[in-house]
Amino acid sequence: MNINMKNTIFLSSLLAVCVATVAQADEIHEEIFFRSGTKKVEGNLTVNRVQLGEYAGDVANLIVSGKTTINSNLSKGNACQVQATSTLESDEIEFICATTNYTKTFSILGTVKTNKFIVSGTEEFPGTFTITQGKLVSLSEGTPGILQIGANVTAHAGGVFRVTPCTIGLHTEVNGGTFNVNKGATMADITLNSGNVNVLSETESVGLITVNNGSLSLEEAAIVSDVTMNDGTLNILGDVQTGALTLNGGTINFSADSAIDLGKESLILGDKVMITLNVDTLDNTEGVVLFKNMGNVDGLDELTVKFVDANGATKEAAVAYSNGSVVTAAIPEPTTATLSLLALAGLAVRRRRR
Repeated sequence: MNINMKNTIFLSSLLAVCVATVAQADEIHEEIFFRSGTKKVEGNLTVNRVQLGEYAGDVANLIVSGKTTINSNLSKGNACQVQATSTLESDEIEFICATTNYTKTFSILGTVKTNKFIVSGTEEFPGTFTITQGKLVSLSEGTPGILQIGANVTAHAGGVFRVTPCTIGLHTEVNGGTFNVNKGATMADITLNSGNVNVLSETESVGLITVNNGSLSLEEAAIVSDVTMNDGTLNILGDVQTGALTLNGGTINFSADSAIDLGKESLILGDKVMITLNVDTLDNTEGVVLFKNMGNVDGLDELTVKFVDANGATKEAAVAYSNGSVVTAAIPEPTTATLSLLALAGLAVRRRRR
């Protein structure tokens, strides 16, 4: 095999017991496709398309000691597909979605093991990354890996039509684009720096989500371990369940029939948090449950709540703690003593002017 020469590798099922090992420099291929067996690459691998296994029962393993770069520039099919009983192992994987002719998909049905996985696209040629039944886990035991989602990428974890739930054991960093956590997905921690993260209904579990910027949406019945909002937007699209909730800043959008169940964990509020409640009318703005089943609460006096109706009219509300829940309340009227003090202050000002 010539190194740095574009070629295509096809390994048939006759090579099921063979191991092809190349202990040389970097390899470059247009396509790697085999139904069964194992291929090892010592060094880095650059390829436009990878197909490991053709059918669900095929066992095909690709092991790369260095970095695997999958550039779907010349591929007309899926840029990479790992079938259910197949495995891709590489120290680092970069999936480049920027193609000249096609929008490509990286689909994991089997297992991908890596210490770092980067997915990137362009505005003209966005990319798609899908895990419906498989696993994306760390290559090194005891050391969590990183999944980085770049701009112009739509990533999907889990799916309704699944044989087994998908698992992402890497820490996910979303730096643009959209990451959808679907039904049946089990996720490790997520950090959202820009872009969108949508945790859809009936997820199995998601670890800590940290929002530094961008938009996090939690659908009805979503389950998240803990949430920390430093900035950005949190959209609550139904009753959801979280653990500890720390709101240091940003904006939270509720509908009036939604609430967050904290599972006896703490609610910590900073001094720059705004909650917007979307309602049909401004007639009933008291007694709306925002947070329930709470443990400790800190900073409730600093929380600002604003109702917005369908016409854009607004009305501010206070909040109160009642039996483990935070509910909206009427803004208290000034007391008689406060009014008297204000009146005296006004008289004092008038006397000074005279």
